[in-house]
Amino acid sequence: MHNVSGGHRGVALIASLFCLMLIGVGPAQAEAPAESDALEVGGLRVVVAPLNIGITAVDEVSSGIAPVTQELLLHLKESGHRVAALEREGATQLWQEVLIEARHEDPEISVYEVYARFANRVGEQVEYGVMVFPSLVVRAARVRGELASWDGVDRWVSVPRLDDQIDTVRDGALQIYSHGGTGELAAASLHVAIFEPGGDMRFEGAGGLSLLHDVKRAEGDGSSAFEMARRENPFDDSGELREGISTAFSRHLPSSPAASAN
Repeated sequence: MHNVSGGHRGVALIASLFCLMLIGVGPAQAEAPAESDALEVGGLRVVVAPLNIGITAVDEVSSGIAPVTQELLLHLKESGHRVAALEREGATQLWQEVLIEARHEDPEISVYEVYARFANRVGEQVEYGVMVFPSLVVRAARVRGELASWDGVDRWVSVPRLDDQIDTVRDGALQIYSHGGTGELAAASLHVAIFEPGGDMRFEGAGGLSLLHDVKRAEGDGSSAFEMARRENPFDDSGELREGISTAFSRHLPSSPAASAN
């Protein structure tokens, strides 16, 4: 447990956060979550921090913040929980306040320690069950043939085929052959860290969302040259988002690096 004393500014921010919640509803009429769900039972008051409050969202995943937030809140609501989403501006102000205090004590403090302090700060003033810190992160999806796999999900990938040839995509991460490809493609995942009001982490998981790159023939380099191309709308498929979000809450990560907080 992290006992962090907050000043008047912090208390005021906490009050404003809960006054400005986007969602604060009772349980939805839906099936109970599976036993493997990290939140275990419906009826918890679940507070959701803004996506990537502590981890910078790289440009490739920034377009996913709005649609993933929408599907994440819907998933929690349909699981029977009382959901409250913190308003981004107020939550970011409080995060920065907690982060400055934490770095004054330890300049190399991990994002997990700041999550704990943030959850504790809010828990000293407001009663809730758990706080979810969701983040969009980039992962390497392993490609075998025309199937890409990462963080508990599989996605079909369109790979231009070659007749009796083998070629390598320009950056060397993927080989193309007559039956598809082998190697890696960039993909987006949802990482979730769930904390109790006292600052203890209950669960950490990740679920794959969408592929960020496609493979296409390179222009002007001949028919056997290939390159990675960013997908225009990688977060448009709500079915993929729902699958990845559900996976994130059921696929436990055994350990994680001590990432620095932003």
